[in-house]
Amino acid sequence: MDVDDPDGSVNEKAWYTTMIFEALSTMNNSAGCSISEIANSIEKRHMVPENFRESLNSKLTDLVSMEKLDMDQNCFKIKKVLGSSQSESHNQTLEEAAAEAARLIAEAEHKEILAAEAVEELERVERMVEESEAILKMTEDLMRNAGAGEGNP
Repeated sequence: MDVDDPDGSVNEKAWYTTMIFEALSTMNNSAGCSISEIANSIEKRHMVPENFRESLNSKLTDLVSMEKLDMDQNCFKIKKVLGSSQSESHNQTLEEAAAEAARLIAEAEHKEILAAEAVEELERVERMVEESEAILKMTEDLMRNAGAGEGNP
C-alpha cells in the first residue's frame, strides 16, 4: 500500500480521524483502547508518517475535546450518544470521512490527468527538439559543403 502520509492540516485531521475511528471500531473493546493499541492497529493496516505516534496523541485529545471520543484511565472509545442520535452521530462521522475520501480521490484523479497531459507535452517538445537538431545538422552540413565548394572551379 502507498504511504498514507497526509498533506496539509485539513487532510491530516481527516486522515487521523478516519484512522482512529477505524481502529477503535475494529478493536471493539468496551473498556476502550490505549494510545499504543490504537497506534499498533493503525500501523498494521497503513504506512504512517514518521511523526505518527506524536501526532496521534494530539489528535486523540482533540477528538475528546470535540466530544467525539471518551477517555477513561488513558483509554479511548467512541463516544456513546443516547438514543437514536448515536447512530446518526456515527453515520455523520462516517459520512464526513467518506466525503473527504471522495474529495481526495477526485483531487488525485485530476492531478493524474494533469500529469498525463504534462507527459504528452514533454514528449511533443522532445520530438520538436530532435527535429530541430536534425535540421541544424543538415544546415551545418550544407554550409560546410557550400564552403568547401567555393574554391573549386
